[in-house]
Amino acid sequence: MKNKPIIMIAIAVIFGAMSIFVADIWLNASSNARPVPAKAEAVEVPKTKYATIVVAVKPLRYGDKVIAADLAEIPWPEDKLPLGAYKSIKQATSDGDRLVLTPIEVNELVLRSKLSGKDGRAALSNKLASGMRAVTIPVDDVSGVAGFITPGDRVDIVLIRSGETMSADLILQNVKVITVDQAADVRNTGAKVANAITLEVTSEEAKKLALAKAMGKLSLTLRAAGDQIVKSDASKNGILNRLTSMMEGDKVSKRRTVIVTRAMVATPYSVVNAEYAARNEGKPVRIESQSQQ
Repeated sequence: MKNKPIIMIAIAVIFGAMSIFVADIWLNASSNARPVPAKAEAVEVPKTKYATIVVAVKPLRYGDKVIAADLAEIPWPEDKLPLGAYKSIKQATSDGDRLVLTPIEVNELVLRSKLSGKDGRAALSNKLASGMRAVTIPVDDVSGVAGFITPGDRVDIVLIRSGETMSADLILQNVKVITVDQAADVRNTGAKVANAITLEVTSEEAKKLALAKAMGKLSLTLRAAGDQIVKSDASKNGILNRLTSMMEGDKVSKRRTVIVTRAMVATPYSVVNAEYAARNEGKPVRIESQSQQ
């Protein structure tokens, strides 16, 4: 019985040693089970390829001619080039004269949609020949030849006046049609009843048309393809003289003085100038003595 405490102590030491041994094995197993951090692989960033793009180096306004001195090339991501951009100054200036149609500020991109010329914006001003003007006149299905007039056709213009008597006078011949309503595509050949037709005329013809529209109704007659004949007798038309007189503001003196001698007495009279009368459709000449004025 005296040895019982010693036995108990020995058993406790054995169990303690076993616990320490098992704990050590468990800790070593846990440390080996920890995941080993993976090495991060370097992600390869794609290299951006750069091209050049054309910008303005000075403000460009409507009607300005595009010249190389007003442009510059700057780097731009090749895959981000805007539609209609120019990659070089040579490309922007090599296709003939280009005019600015939309204001461009300093360092702003120069795009085809802002310029005239090849592949540029389809503007009416691009279609006008040098020195010509665009004039729009109202038409209907009758005066517009039932809608069979298309851009590029040639027409004669007749002024129809009503009043005590009806009259129809040919005022312009062989005039080019630029647009029908807002359509300017010459490839569109289908019949279309339009409300307005735009014509290409000279400055003087534009004035005649403006006056003629105020005097009556304008009607169009379609010319055959290739017909360039202009009738000279139409220039003797009285209405043309009248329109010319109105355009010039009656620059010809309305009256002139004549001397009539009766019984050795000279009497001055003021009469209507014959040229003025001719321009005003032969209005009756009224003779007045200057003494009566």
